[in-house]
Amino acid sequence: MRFVVALLAILLVTGCTSSLEISDYGEHQENGVVEPVDPSAAEETTAPAGSVVMTAEFPEYPVGTKEITLIYTYVGEPGYSAFYGPYYWEAEVYENGKWRKIPFRPNETIPDLGGELGSSVQYPESSEQSWTYELTRLDYEFHPGRYRILKEFGGVMYAAEFELVEE
Repeated sequence: MRFVVALLAILLVTGCTSSLEISDYGEHQENGVVEPVDPSAAEETTAPAGSVVMTAEFPEYPVGTKEITLIYTYVGEPGYSAFYGPYYWEAEVYENGKWRKIPFRPNETIPDLGGELGSSVQYPESSEQSWTYELTRLDYEFHPGRYRILKEFGGVMYAAEFELVEE
């Protein structure tokens, strides 16, 4: 009997821990900027931090949603711009008090077109853009909870959070 109780306790403890890697980034700051947990991992930036606002089209989506559209808006000073691509994107889930990386499906390619966001004064056609991300590319069974998509602009990492909820 003690063996069964001990085995159940081990299964309960291991079942409550996630097998997903912990994120390289902490909580988001102003304008969705996220800082590396290890500051030595930060890259040289070409745009001032906070020059982009990246948000999900909606704050909540029903579980089973296949795509999330993010809106990128340049809010930095005129004279600067923020390049993106051919960088990839990342997705994370908030579990057990930490952000955790969601892996892509095996052999999945990540399409990402290069672009530039700039001041509406200098680049009126590119001061706001959007891109749709396919959650089906990820190797994860989505459940209700808090998620975010991370994207780099001008060497600065940004995160857009959203929640998946039961309908």
